[in-house]
Amino acid sequence: MTTHIADTTQAISARANAGPDTRALSFARALREATDVECVILFGSRARGDWTDRSDIDLMIIEPDTSDLIPRMGEIQQTATELASQAYQDHVGIDFVYLSRAEYERKSVHTLNHVARFARRDGIPVSRNTADFPGNEAADDPNHSDEPMERRLRVTDANTYYRAMHVMMDSGITDRVTAYNAQQTLEHAMKALISAQGHEYPHTHRLYSLAADINQNDPALNWQPGSDLGQLTNFAGGYRYGPLLTPISDYTDMANRVTDDLNIIYDEITRLTGENPWAVPPEGSDDPIQPRYR
Repeated sequence: MTTHIADTTQAISARANAGPDTRALSFARALREATDVECVILFGSRARGDWTDRSDIDLMIIEPDTSDLIPRMGEIQQTATELASQAYQDHVGIDFVYLSRAEYERKSVHTLNHVARFARRDGIPVSRNTADFPGNEAADDPNHSDEPMERRLRVTDANTYYRAMHVMMDSGITDRVTAYNAQQTLEHAMKALISAQGHEYPHTHRLYSLAADINQNDPALNWQPGSDLGQLTNFAGGYRYGPLLTPISDYTDMANRVTDDLNIIYDEITRLTGENPWAVPPEGSDDPIQPRYR
């Protein structure tokens, strides 16, 4: 969620900045005051300081109860859009995460890879009473007891995108959204594997960076992905920000290579956890999917 610009020689060029985005922080303060939510946390690259002009603004909106948030989501997003247009000359994407305070306090402590953990560690909270809001001083749960649940959600996402890729191809649709689904399939699957290895994964769309982390965590694995990770990574940025520089020439080959890589990733997750990711149904379904070659 930090940035959607692929760091390759063919990627869209953007200059990284040093230090938090002060305009984004002022924007977060203005949004909290305008909406009177309990807390807005600016997190991701614009809080860490490695943002670019095309990075999204990542915001976590926290209220005592999510039932207080659900009816207000549209209002909060509209207010954010209006405030962002005042703060930034060019359009900037805004990603929202909504949590109750109880969810935030639990997930930020008891997981390795929930977004709340990274928001607590790297984010900048703006709240009614900042001194009352838990920050970096909160102690981690050394057992990360909620991490298996978070890993399963990653697998659910991977299987959902994998299904979507094949549904689109079955309908004769081969475009950047098809490739985006392929990219998302591998991204979520790789992050699930890094979690199974007992490590934090970086919040990045760069597939080659995730693959490098997997091999660094377990050099004996020596995984050599069959998919063109650099090319697929560009679709995460190209899908949102402009024309693709390296279009897919053979979607059937792309899909089959994704299946090969997914089989390897899932075999490794099964070996490490005893759980079969293929048995996890995609979102909105009770039926698991199977690896499919075209």
